[in-house]
Amino acid sequence: MKPFAGYETARVSFGGGGERLPAGGYVIEIIRAIDMEYSWGNQLQLEIDILEGEHKEFYDKNYSAQIGPAKWKGVCRISLPKGDGSEKDGWSANAFKSSIAAIEESNSGFVWDWDERKLEGKTVGALFRDKEFEMDDGSVGTVTECFKLMPVELIRGNKFTMPKPKLLNKQTAVQSNDGGYPVDDDYDPWNKGK
Repeated sequence: MKPFAGYETARVSFGGGGERLPAGGYVIEIIRAIDMEYSWGNQLQLEIDILEGEHKEFYDKNYSAQIGPAKWKGVCRISLPKGDGSEKDGWSANAFKSSIAAIEESNSGFVWDWDERKLEGKTVGALFRDKEFEMDDGSVGTVTECFKLMPVELIRGNKFTMPKPKLLNKQTAVQSNDGGYPVDDDYDPWNKGK
């Protein structure tokens, strides 16, 4: 066998990048906050990591263990209202304000002033739940997603109720006639608890 270029600098991995965070309540740190703009609306994207306990620095360890282009998987997404006065807009407004209130309550003296960069380095509690998704081969996979932010003391005191897993809606698992997959427009991870 002939040696190939890059062998000496190739990373060694024994599969550690695929571990999944168990559903539960965690104290997290906000590493980066970004106001993301999409064609369908805006979203506050928080890049986070676990700050305390058995799974401390879970996402940092996951990132380091990935082979190839690494992707930060610790992300909490909070949709912003569109301003259209719809019921969904009301849910988004309530979820956003509840998330900000949880951050304010968890960080003495912090007051939200609409500068998302000031969220970086803040501590907050978070509930993570299991969510099913359809994989390319048609089988069902499961991820753990950040479901809801809450005050740190509620997490530390174990004063929370775990959300139910988000199971794959059978309708979304069936391919439509046009080759696409139906979208669950009613899904709202912050308030509906689906």
